[in-house]
Amino acid sequence: MKIPMIVALFVAFVSPGQACAQENQSVAIIAELATAYGGEQRLRDIERVEIDWVGYFHARFQSRHTEPPYDRIPTRTFLYLDLAQEIGVEDRISAWAGGLTMGSRLIYGRDGAVTLNTIERTYTPGGMAEMHGYASAFNALRMRQAWAWVLHLVENPDSEISRGQAAVLHGVEYDTLVMPAASATIYIDKETRLIHAVARNGVSSMMGVEDDTLRIYDQYFERDGIPVNRRARYFRSGLASGDYQLAALTFGGPERPEYLAVPAGFALASDTSGYDGSGWDIQTRRIADGVWLAGNGDTRILYVDTGAYWVATEAGGMPSYARETHEAMKPHMNGEPLRYIVPTHHHDDHAIAIKYYTQVGATILTTRDKEGELRQLLQRSVDGIGPQSEARFEFLDSPVVTLDSGGTAYRALVYAAAPHTENMIVAYVPSARAIFQADIWIGYGGDGPRQGGGYPVRHFHRWLSEQRSRGIVGEIDHYLAVHGSSMTTSQFMDMLNRERSVTVLPQNEAWPLDSWSQQYGLTDDTIGNSRRSHTLQDHSLH
Repeated sequence: MKIPMIVALFVAFVSPGQACAQENQSVAIIAELATAYGGEQRLRDIERVEIDWVGYFHARFQSRHTEPPYDRIPTRTFLYLDLAQEIGVEDRISAWAGGLTMGSRLIYGRDGAVTLNTIERTYTPGGMAEMHGYASAFNALRMRQAWAWVLHLVENPDSEISRGQAAVLHGVEYDTLVMPAASATIYIDKETRLIHAVARNGVSSMMGVEDDTLRIYDQYFERDGIPVNRRARYFRSGLASGDYQLAALTFGGPERPEYLAVPAGFALASDTSGYDGSGWDIQTRRIADGVWLAGNGDTRILYVDTGAYWVATEAGGMPSYARETHEAMKPHMNGEPLRYIVPTHHHDDHAIAIKYYTQVGATILTTRDKEGELRQLLQRSVDGIGPQSEARFEFLDSPVVTLDSGGTAYRALVYAAAPHTENMIVAYVPSARAIFQADIWIGYGGDGPRQGGGYPVRHFHRWLSEQRSRGIVGEIDHYLAVHGSSMTTSQFMDMLNRERSVTVLPQNEAWPLDSWSQQYGLTDDTIGNSRRSHTLQDHSLH
């Protein structure tokens, strides 16, 4: 009995001292970092910041190509943050395959945000915007500027932060700081005491993409007494994923109420429950005999009864979502098996649900170039499903493959040069006069198309016309989309005849697609180049 008592006393008297020592160490560490970045008071005095970043997103997980070299997507991010009032705005603009991809504005409050849809000229409170409060905006700043990491620590001291061992990163020796709460290690230059890298380990995003993330900050200069890094580079799972350069930075500028107002001409979205306002509940909709759409307003799955078995096209959403959708379809399937799952393409958000379909015995039908990436997805642990080694694959070795077991004929069309990804699979059902696609456009909603007929839509229309001239595709009455509701032919033509563009928002010029690289002094080797000749290899710190 005496030994446990001694142990208890030891814990009672020693642990508080150790905790106190740990806390004192963290205070000293944060003070040292603050001194290196201009002093704690100078950091706290930053009331407002405007920052403009331009560069490339290296899209391993959203690339047209499944193997390197991966695409580099031109991107621009502008942030205005009022740090005292905890409000701000973020502009996100990017280009993809020769056309505009994103042009939106988020207006941040303490607890939420308003999202502007610059194509529909609508704004949406709630929905996805609920994830984008001011804390999200500040995190976006912290990802790009090392001084913001320090300001965060000054204002939110981490009592668990401690000194780590000296470490070597890409041949350079650093002092390290360990942040258990953030699963992060900070690399400090031995001479300047500035942050040159932050590594986050074991922190997975929803799709498990960011298992291993390294952010590198370098090319420092001083602005208003604060060391500012000119460049930020990101690496995920050992591969380059981003390279951004600072285009402009202002500390303590004027208040910008015009940034925080919904622009004239923008109307409140009539329904925000899904891409087409049909809600988030799983629904099933009969398109024609043996042809069904299943899912919610965010993601649709095409089910076709070929006679003896069914084919499902699109493996989007999480595996649990695929399970719910399949369960909703079973009453219409007459006990017939789901033999094939056809992922439209290899991007995580459109393929991760193969983990569910392989569990229920479905065969993955895809092109041969997608097998490697899909097997990597199967090895992830997602939605309670661990790594899977056993999976049946069959491959589309011709541009058109027809499946028909005595019921409704189904055609898988390989859209080889699709602007969103190589060898995208488009489903066509001749008897239903229906076509089904993913990510070329977002479906119909409200009083008009969800987007204009930009580069991807026009490219798809030309490709579809070629398929029709070859007799592969006939007349189409139903233009079906993974994202959003279906369109009639007249609605599709309405979308095609509308130009997709970024609405010029206050203090934000339209995205200069033809001259952006020259404007910001960057080298563009993405637009118009279907296969890049090199990847980003240089990720040293000096």
